[in-house]
Amino acid sequence: MKSNLKWQILLLLSLVPVMGFSQRNMLNSKIWHIDGSAGLTFKGYMAEVAIGKHNAFDTRQWGRVALEYLATEIPGKDIENFNRDINFPVKAYSLNVTYNHTLIGIPRYHQVYNMHAYVSLDVGGGGVLGYETINNSRYKLETGETLLDRSKMIYGGVIRADLEMYFDVPNLTVFVAAQQKYLISSDIGKGRFAINFGIRYWL
Repeated sequence: MKSNLKWQILLLLSLVPVMGFSQRNMLNSKIWHIDGSAGLTFKGYMAEVAIGKHNAFDTRQWGRVALEYLATEIPGKDIENFNRDINFPVKAYSLNVTYNHTLIGIPRYHQVYNMHAYVSLDVGGGGVLGYETINNSRYKLETGETLLDRSKMIYGGVIRADLEMYFDVPNLTVFVAAQQKYLISSDIGKGRFAINFGIRYWL
């Protein structure tokens, strides 16, 4: 009898790490997400797709990697040695990586399961790396003038805030985000502000 009890206890102890591993996998399966969004910038628009993952042990912390496309215009007066009243197209392609923290909201792995509508607020910051084109890289103008600012690699930092809304729709949430970039290497202004709206799908 004692021998059987000992083996039963050993069997239960051996299952503890397996059960813990299975629970962690279950949480991980609920905290990955992908999202797509589009929004407005000053005199332009932007769009991005992203993938994110929440910390399995503290789902208030999460990381996000996004590919972004931005199209806008810049006045000639903002370009070096060019003062005429004409706008030039600017396009930027960037990789944005941010670390985020939930200020208001409940643990993320509950949000799309048997929950009524509620809201969470997240803030974060990170880095930006990309490429920016000015006037489609055509520097010689029809007037004979030459643009001194050039298309180039851009890098810098970004801060963002996400207001996310959860409904009783399986695996889907909607969000609105505001972000401010500071691009150290850009020739046409360091700041970039955008507001975008998107849909997030939880894997």
